[in-house]
Amino acid sequence: MSKRLSLMALLFTLLLQLSAVGVGMGAEYGFGWGDETKDRVGQDEPGQFTMNKHRIVFMMVDTHVGPETIFAYRMKFGVGKTDYSRDVNFDDRFASSSDFFHFNQTLGFAFLRREKFKLWAGPSLTLESHNYKDDDDVGLYGVGVSLGSNVMITPNFAISLELGYDYEYNFEDTMDSMIRLSLYTIFVSSETKEEK
Repeated sequence: MSKRLSLMALLFTLLLQLSAVGVGMGAEYGFGWGDETKDRVGQDEPGQFTMNKHRIVFMMVDTHVGPETIFAYRMKFGVGKTDYSRDVNFDDRFASSSDFFHFNQTLGFAFLRREKFKLWAGPSLTLESHNYKDDDDVGLYGVGVSLGSNVMITPNFAISLELGYDYEYNFEDTMDSMIRLSLYTIFVSSETKEEK
């Protein structure tokens, strides 16, 4: 975990050197469900699992926070924890959990813009590295879609709320669906200009 935190600090320092419009912090909560292959659970039928709690704290950058532009690129990276429960169809239930490093990229396209507010939507790509309590490391990638809003509280400070859906696959042949809700606070490096 300490290595992941060090990597986060390094990435955040590099991002501060960029001319990105917004740099912020946030938290995410999600839940999901999915299937495991027959070979993985060792049964005649595939297993099923539920992600009861999916929590992330992260840092992020957003190239265009305010409503003056239609397009924005958003990148976030952080650390999180997920708790699982599994049912392999033979009443063999067991719980598991994992710590993970999270990296996400989203392309946002504003479809409603006002003076201090915008609604946006767009595709997202997620990469994660999970470490389970049995020391098993698993990589994961996912594709999804996000719907978000940015509210400019002041010219240099914004709050953003994001709702998303991801379809994910990890390298041990499990597939899952994830619904997530994120809340950000964003510090804007340059004043938002009113649209002419």
